[in-house]
Formats: sequence, C-alpha cells, structure tokens
Amino acid sequence: MNRISAVKIIGSIGLVISMLLNGCTTNSITDNNVSGNDLTATEVIRLMGNGINLGNTLEAYNHKSYVELGVDPTSFETLWGQPVTTRDMIDDMKAMGFDTLRIPVAWTNGINYESGDYTIDERLMNRVDEVVN
Repeated sequence: MNRISAVKIIGSIGLVISMLLNGCTTNSITDNNVSGNDLTATEVIRLMGNGINLGNTLEAYNHKSYVELGVDPTSFETLWGQPVTTRDMIDDMKAMGFDTLRIPVAWTNGINYESGDYTIDERLMNRVDEVVN
C-alpha cells in the first residue's frame, strides 16, 4: 500500500469516527469534565487509544442474505476464514493493549433486498448486539 492510499484510508476512518461520535454525543459532562462537543476529532482519536479491527467477520459478505438462506448469522462470520467472534477473543485483544475495537458489519447480509424488504433481520441485529456488548 502506498503512502497516499494509507493517508486516504486513515483520513476516511477518522472522518467516519468523528461524524459518528458527533451525532451520538450529548452535552453531558464526562468523567474528565469535558463535553463530547468540546473535543476535536484529533482529541477524540487520542482518547480512543490503541485500536484494532475485527475484520473479515461481521463484514463477510455473501450474495445471499441470512434471510434468504435461512441460516444462523454466525455462519457468515466464518465465510472469509475467521472464527466465530467470542468474548474471549475480545478480552484477549484488550489484554494485548487495545482500547478500541472497530466492528465493521455488512448489513446487506441481514436484508432480503431482492424482495424489496430492506428491514434488517432481527437475528443479525441480535448478533451485532452480542458482539458489541
């Protein structure tokens, strides 16, 4: 990967994080007496600490969705060669010094878009909730 591509990727990730955090913050005071609205994107990223990506799991994509195939959402996690995500895996990442975990999700796996129903399947929402929490 060349330097320009890396800069674009890092910049894009930072932009997405700052947009998500800006939309999710409240004006309440945090533990360090700083409001989320008082922080710059650079400060937020610094506070996030070391990060790691849970890649190739919940973002693994198949042209057929859970809904169409009638399978458990965890079957898609192994689609690209990764194991099913467990609490122990996430705890190990924390033990290795990572403070922030990026969890990309292919929402298309949980919709029956061919029928025009774009409602995300409850099984996928539950699995994402299980991994996140």
